[in-house]
Amino acid sequence: MSPKVRCKVCGYITAEKKLGDKCLACGALRAVFEPYTDRISARRRRYLNLTIHPIAVHFPQAFAASVLVLSISPLVFRGKVEDFFVSGLKFLSLFLPLLVALSLLVGWLDGRVRFKKIGRSLILKRKLALASLFLVLSIALALLVWLKGVDDTGPLALVILVALAAFVCSFLLGLLGTKIYNSEWPGD
Repeated sequence: MSPKVRCKVCGYITAEKKLGDKCLACGALRAVFEPYTDRISARRRRYLNLTIHPIAVHFPQAFAASVLVLSISPLVFRGKVEDFFVSGLKFLSLFLPLLVALSLLVGWLDGRVRFKKIGRSLILKRKLALASLFLVLSIALALLVWLKGVDDTGPLALVILVALAAFVCSFLLGLLGTKIYNSEWPGD
């Protein structure tokens, strides 16, 4: 296995044999690279390199944004176009809770692997609490859309409000995630 090196400018890590004349991430010259020793066990590194959690998170984030946009569509469109967007809203709102639950589970697992104990990370505890709220909101949204519909102004306003709250949760989860994405507890 080729020794690893790290760019002192941006922190990019690569195998020394893959390093060209410049850093692939920031363009700094090869001279700024330093030897790097990974403090994570190979087993944990294999899991972390799968990036399962960041991938799983993008689906509910995209669904939350789409549901918010689609919930506003009855205010803008009428007829067949409105029916089309409302059908999309129904479909996405049905699957959003499942995706949020999956993302919450994967986030918990990622936290256990990355930090060994979830209680060590204040940010991770906040993420789990916010993800739980996101899950509750996504379930409430699905129930509202499927049981109350969006035909009347009252239920539509409530759907838009819950969709907005779910989107805000998703957005805040993303911000918190960027704060700890590269954090890892050393060792096995």
